[in-house]
Amino acid sequence: MSLCLDTGHVVLGGGDPIEVARRHRDRLVIAHWKDAIGQVDRHIPLSHEVFAQHRPFFRTVGAGSIDWTAWLATLAEIGFAECILLKLDAAADPVTELINARTHVTAILTSPAR
Repeated sequence: MSLCLDTGHVVLGGGDPIEVARRHRDRLVIAHWKDAIGQVDRHIPLSHEVFAQHRPFFRTVGAGSIDWTAWLATLAEIGFAECILLKLDAAADPVTELINARTHVTAILTSPAR
């Protein structure tokens, strides 16, 4: 079975996206790059309101708790060469937020330390 790893949702669940990528490297076929600031309450009932309750935890890539430099290094380490989707959930100004996310990712990709 294949895996679409959503970094933001892994963080919301209290996990580490880097560890999940390493553990499931053979199943990983797409990665949603999304940032979040922490784990949500696991007692939130699954209903039509669950996404609204998660929304305050999501951040633009680079503004949350994920170490994107380590994430990119991990993808290189495991040989991931599949599809990547830069994702943003519920932003007041999505165009600006996506530009900021792209700027952050581009800076990491073009960093001399990489």
